[in-house]
Amino acid sequence: MCGAGEWAGLKRGAKLFSAVFPGGACLEVYASGGVDVGDGCIRVSWDVALRDAEHAYLAERVAALFLVNPYRLEGDKPAYTKLVDAYRSRVASEEAVGLRSLLGPAYSEVGIDPLLLPVLRMAELGIYSCVFREALEAQAEDLRRDWSRFLGDAPLKRPRGYTVRPARLPREVEEYIAGLSSCESHELTRDTWSLVSAPEGRVSLMACGGLESEARMYDCKRPNPIASTLVCRSPSGEQVAVKNYRSAFYKWLLAAPLALRYGFRVSPTHRAVAEYIWFRRLRGHVETPRVLRLCLQPRRAVMVRTYLEGRPLSASDSEEDWDAGGRVLAVIHHSAGASLGDSNPGNILVGAGRGAVVDAEQAREYNDWRGAWDLAVAASYSMVLLLKKPRLIEAFVYGYADEAGQASVRVLELASNPKFLLSTPTPPHVALVLRRAARRALEAKNQI
Repeated sequence: MCGAGEWAGLKRGAKLFSAVFPGGACLEVYASGGVDVGDGCIRVSWDVALRDAEHAYLAERVAALFLVNPYRLEGDKPAYTKLVDAYRSRVASEEAVGLRSLLGPAYSEVGIDPLLLPVLRMAELGIYSCVFREALEAQAEDLRRDWSRFLGDAPLKRPRGYTVRPARLPREVEEYIAGLSSCESHELTRDTWSLVSAPEGRVSLMACGGLESEARMYDCKRPNPIASTLVCRSPSGEQVAVKNYRSAFYKWLLAAPLALRYGFRVSPTHRAVAEYIWFRRLRGHVETPRVLRLCLQPRRAVMVRTYLEGRPLSASDSEEDWDAGGRVLAVIHHSAGASLGDSNPGNILVGAGRGAVVDAEQAREYNDWRGAWDLAVAASYSMVLLLKKPRLIEAFVYGYADEAGQASVRVLELASNPKFLLSTPTPPHVALVLRRAARRALEAKNQI
């Protein structure tokens, strides 16, 4: 591997091609030699350029120019095409893997503009802002067409062969690149929402900090000291809810070992994606918020959604309300085919219409075990954190059993089974109340 001072002693071979890019960038590729600057161009040998394209040998300081199209190309065009295809196929593979990891199951529900592939890499590299800005203004349609075949052909596995310690560039090359990196970046590299078509709301794959800053201009209140969702009024007067998934990261990190069998999601991004998907799936059965904005980054996520009016079950001491809350959960289980995982009564709204759910970040496909888990978690929240009376737990279970009918039998059997309750983080005094309520509901169905 060459250091910055070792390139100078290498003999330069014949020129293969030269290319002039947007922003005034110029690249000359030679049969041999190192890398330097001459006559207003970066001059690099073929083998070094290829290693940078395939393995980031120069931290993509040269290959990054292949994200865009040249204005003028002279010389060996097949050689140029080989470098471009090597780099773009690697970028497409890496970004596609990243998108699938970031979006999870939502990847199949959104539309990806092919231009997103180079734009994400442009934002990650943080160089050549003058080149990229001019290219996105002048070449957007051409780049979209050229990159479309790489999006379709992108493999699912991340390519191997990264250079762990990239070679150091000579100072004059670094200064040349810095001179092409002094422009304000294009708006697409700051916020990609227009390159992702989502079935609901605007989805961005970067700039969560910008969305958080925008939310700070809202008039917001935190419902309680540990809430991760703020109730806000936007400058336009609209009442919205703003949820920062990172703020509850440690809560789920601590809770995950207590729910290994259920499988709580910990990552802010995974929780946000799950909530985005399940809000839409549940909406045909119960009311759920509509997503207005969603920003996703690898370890950061922010959602802005509509605010739903209603009375949180956690704020009520009415047996009628708790009966209604149990019915909402039964509909979620047996009509929508979902379990909530985090069946906190504060996330269930009653008192109007068909009931509502405002948290679905731990939702999964329903089975009877998960249904009984939801009953146990709801009972534990109610009696331990909310200090609710046993009669309210009983009303909740009775409402659930009545709404679900015979479909609730297996769930109630599990909820009344001491072995099952020992597999959940249910305190003994709560387990006794839940078991008694479940057994009485089964007796009412003549199942005991």
